Amino acid sequence: SARVSSGPWLSLSFNYRLTHFSDIVVHLPYEWMGFLHSVQEIWYPNANGLEYKVCSPTNPEDPDCADSISVPLGISAHTHYMDIYMSGGC
Repeated sequence: SARVSSGPWLSLSFNYRLTHFSDIVVHLPYEWMGFLHSVQEIWYPNANGLEYKVCSPTNPEDPDCADSISVPLGISAHTHYMDIYMSGGC
């Protein structure tokens, strides 16, 4: 999911959010603009979606998960989730 806000939206009770490999949308809008994710992230670190990592329950920008991808390039990881092509948009 994209970053939500730095304000009251972060206090909403989300169960988890899924992030896939080097999906560029996960990094938008930028942290330097004041936006953060909600916790807790489940990160699929490979393009095939066969493995996953349960990330920090307290850090919305866990440096060991999707935030470990410093400069994601392209949109292929956004249009291919769990090795399935997502045609027609998100």
